[in-house]
Amino acid sequence: MTTNARDDGAAPDGRAALGLRWWPLLPIAGLALIGPGALWSLGGLDRAWRVLGTMIVGVLVLLAFFLWLALGARLRGRARLGAVGAVLLGALALLANVRVVGVSGDLVPVLEWRWGGRPAELTGPGAEAAEVTVADYPQFQGPDRDGFVRGVQLQADWTAHPPIEVWRRPVGEAWSAFAIAGERAVTQEQDGEDELVVCYDLRSGERLWSHAETARFERNVGGIGPRATPTIADGRVFAMGATGILVCLDLETGAPSWRADTWAQAKAKPKGWGDACSPLVMADAGLVVVNPGTNAWTLAAYRIADGEVAWHAGGARPGYSSPVRTTLAGRDQILMFCDNRLVAQSATDGAPLWEVRWLRRAQCVSTPLVLDGDRVLVSSGYGAGGRLYRITRAEDGTLEPEELWHGGRLAAKFTNLIPRDGVVYGLTDGVLSAFSLEDGKRLWRGPRYGHGQVIAVGELLLVQAESGALVLVRVDPDGFEELGRVDALSSKTWNPPAFAPPFLIVRNDREAVCYRLAIR
Repeated sequence: MTTNARDDGAAPDGRAALGLRWWPLLPIAGLALIGPGALWSLGGLDRAWRVLGTMIVGVLVLLAFFLWLALGARLRGRARLGAVGAVLLGALALLANVRVVGVSGDLVPVLEWRWGGRPAELTGPGAEAAEVTVADYPQFQGPDRDGFVRGVQLQADWTAHPPIEVWRRPVGEAWSAFAIAGERAVTQEQDGEDELVVCYDLRSGERLWSHAETARFERNVGGIGPRATPTIADGRVFAMGATGILVCLDLETGAPSWRADTWAQAKAKPKGWGDACSPLVMADAGLVVVNPGTNAWTLAAYRIADGEVAWHAGGARPGYSSPVRTTLAGRDQILMFCDNRLVAQSATDGAPLWEVRWLRRAQCVSTPLVLDGDRVLVSSGYGAGGRLYRITRAEDGTLEPEELWHGGRLAAKFTNLIPRDGVVYGLTDGVLSAFSLEDGKRLWRGPRYGHGQVIAVGELLLVQAESGALVLVRVDPDGFEELGRVDALSSKTWNPPAFAPPFLIVRNDREAVCYRLAIR
């Protein structure tokens, strides 16, 4: 009598049946627990590098688990096929329904459902924008290009005086902000293969005109569209696209006066994150100044009248900051925070005046902060920190920078810093913080608002959080107080806000919303 059954504990191939091999899960679990813990406990690492390291550890853990399941667990036949198949089907289902649309300022992937749509068309009462006197906010970081709105005071109680939504509308992808003059609000957007400069009615949100240039910049990490903010001056709009196209348009009609392909003129190669230079208008000289993006063209000045190059000069690799005009040690000059140095050039002809080398190539974005006493504060993320310099004039008339202090914690990645009474405030590595200007020491560390933007209005700060929330904050050397919050936008927001009292416009790469803020 024969039978196919076996009762000796052997597998069908004659080998002894072995149980599930569990022990490889121990080192895999150890890597999952210890790896991120070690990364986040190390000092001196920027948050983005910690996030990136954690993601690498996560990928290694998942890969090791899959290999264990497929090869090392001793699963047999249908059990192995079922387990591996379930993992693969789950991964395919995830890819089919979720997509990565970019990263946060800390390099955390931003996910969304693939069937998610764009915001609805223009909505909002509009009538809330009754006739009021409107101040201008004509360029990047406001009237004086320093993040301050002067001459007004905000109501600090947003419970009694909440922001009133005037209008909300979809906009094209871009990290540009609005520039506002009179009744017109101008920004930049991407529309398919065209970069647009678009003008909206400030009170209603209706589109008045748009100007298109055939250009498209796109990066998986950095996103799509223009990065710079237009500048409005003397009835003209100056806008720099992500691929270096500079245009001069009529504010009333959008009609082009001239255009310049700055990258072609400077023989520049595309920047990794696109051109992010907001044009600097020097009306007294009849010039608009930009950074085309090559060593020989650190700065280039174009004549406002006809768009011809008046001068170009430099010698530093391009960064992602915008030029600032100031007077230091008695000299009229333009500061430009480049890829590996801060340079100062004559506002007259671009001649180099002084420079300081930056210690790391850290994606220099934050605008140099000019302080009293001929001082300049510079800061960037990725561990580079901040440094304060004093500029002095030597006996032969040359200018010399002297480093006063440096500190690794003052890490303004791509936000601006706000000085007040010997203290500087800002989002450093995404956290609202205060630092002493005397020695660079941190005075306090507040909440994490992410890599957003800040406007100073009197004793208050308007904080545009990276999450899209709009926050009103009171700060002083002893601490901060969050006074109010509005969930203005619902997705990643890197765009600076624009405040033309009483109207505040915030936007991201999907939609824009205008609020009327209570003034006292």
